[in-house]
Amino acid sequence: MSHDIRTPMNVIMGFTNIALQHADDSDKMKECLEKIRVSGSNLRELIDDVLDISRIESGEFKIVSQLMELPELFDFYCQAIAGMAEAKNIRFSGKLHDISHNVLLSDQIRLGQIYMNLLSNTVKYTPEKPLTVLVAEDNDLNYEITAEQLRGYRVHCVRAVNGQDCLQRIEQAAPDEFDAILMDMQMPVMNGLEATAAIRKLDSETAKHIPIIALTANAYHEDIQKCLAAGMNAHLSKPINIDRAVRTIIECARTAKENGQKKKAHESNAFVSLFAIFTACRRQISKFDSHRSGCASRR
Repeated sequence: MSHDIRTPMNVIMGFTNIALQHADDSDKMKECLEKIRVSGSNLRELIDDVLDISRIESGEFKIVSQLMELPELFDFYCQAIAGMAEAKNIRFSGKLHDISHNVLLSDQIRLGQIYMNLLSNTVKYTPEKPLTVLVAEDNDLNYEITAEQLRGYRVHCVRAVNGQDCLQRIEQAAPDEFDAILMDMQMPVMNGLEATAAIRKLDSETAKHIPIIALTANAYHEDIQKCLAAGMNAHLSKPINIDRAVRTIIECARTAKENGQKKKAHESNAFVSLFAIFTACRRQISKFDSHRSGCASRR
């Protein structure tokens, strides 16, 4: 029963967070609020059952059967679970198959509980996607501490011993090899600001868009502005708050991925538009050539 109550609570909290992240998107807000409303209704009914648990203990618990559409119920709970999965950086998908009858008689609340128990367990017991982060840190002990803490959050670290080493690793990196860079500021050979500026000048999509997060003991406003001006995406102060660091890495990596997808979609649309213009021009030229040929033959 405790699990049954926590599941809709997680759904409500998850979609509340998603709604806050899309405050300017009215359609997304409505979608989230509707899921929160339905989950709130389910939670209320569960609480009613808890308050009336004496019926269960006395064997008077009843199943209330009513007509329901199974695909609709399945889609709703899959979308609800998707919000929980997103919070753990897990890609979730569901597929309904081998169903003989879409409409059936069932207790929708109880069947929904079964779905939620099964689906929420898939998220609960699936580890987060292991992020890979390039950590530019010249101090052995500092790197060891950072890597060990991030490992506890299933974040895999690769070390660069200075800014120059970091630059070379990004030059040689395969696409999507690293999800982000944690960049120390004070390093020999090449410091963090110099390395960041050099990375942003490289001729590759990875170098241009990979999130670079500053790690520095300097937390003054002017220091943060220098980091951002050099091409960094965020700033973390030392000593590192590991919870904040993980949140920052995930948020920056997700934003970079979304921006990359938007750019590809824009480029694809631009290509389609150019192709349409080219095709229209060819048609006009063909019509002009045909008209000119007709005029020449009449002469």
